[in-house]
Amino acid sequence: MDNNIFTQHLANENLQCSIDHLISIKSEVVNSEKSFPLSFHQYFEMVFIENCIGRRFVGDHIEHFEGTELILIGNGLPHAFQYLKPLDPLQTASVTTIHFFRDFLGKDLIDGSNWGELGQLIVYAANGILFSEKKTLAKVKPFIQQMLDVNGLIRVSLFLQLLHLLLQTNFFKILSSPGINITEGFGDKIKINIILTYIFKNFRESLALEEIALKANMTPSTLYHFFRLRTGKTIIQFVKEVRVGYACKLLLMKRYEVTEVLYLCGFTNISDFNKQFKKIKDISADEFVKQYFKNSLPL
Repeated sequence: MDNNIFTQHLANENLQCSIDHLISIKSEVVNSEKSFPLSFHQYFEMVFIENCIGRRFVGDHIEHFEGTELILIGNGLPHAFQYLKPLDPLQTASVTTIHFFRDFLGKDLIDGSNWGELGQLIVYAANGILFSEKKTLAKVKPFIQQMLDVNGLIRVSLFLQLLHLLLQTNFFKILSSPGINITEGFGDKIKINIILTYIFKNFRESLALEEIALKANMTPSTLYHFFRLRTGKTIIQFVKEVRVGYACKLLLMKRYEVTEVLYLCGFTNISDFNKQFKKIKDISADEFVKQYFKNSLPL
């Protein structure tokens, strides 16, 4: 099942928001396993997940999740979700998705000094933000439920109150490494789609720059400069970060030893795995697992 989320088409969605629908919202029940393709788009996305077990993919972040959480994703940030089953089989598992544009309040307002905290939240969203503190989620839920039943300015007002609640908490986690965001100003999206799809599908294998360049119909030198310009990092660095992100997911499943995980993620020896893991996560793999299960808060 791990491959399914990556083998689907990398969608570049477009959402048309009318004046009466500055903020769109929809909710659906997740009764069985369901996957959404890796995508990025011009609008921001807020995802409120309740009573669900699954996996989230945000930029180069890959992680298993359980229960209830809220994720804020900036425009241009590749992401996908795989919903596996309800955490409590006797309760409904649901996913509510909110879409809005960065300047839904107007460019002057969102960038103005009076909106400094909100502006900072928008900046953080470029790498994805996870909110999982139960107290915060309990406060957020009623606003999301009310938003489903109203439109226009009433919905906007409720959404602003929701954002205000998120600004009050110190319990959050930035998900993706900087530089993964793909905004409108970054050149050829079709080539980025091809490159990212190929990497996500094959990162567990030995990947050479020449191989990826061939897939993208570029020379290795052109690919190197193209990717670095648009992500702020080299392809080799990006592949290593994706592998470490996947290693984190496998380690937290507690089904594999570190010596097994490194090969499942595309590393070839324990020395390189340990070096890259600590370089990217600022902690060893063993300590990462211990800290995660000891206390997940504050994030």
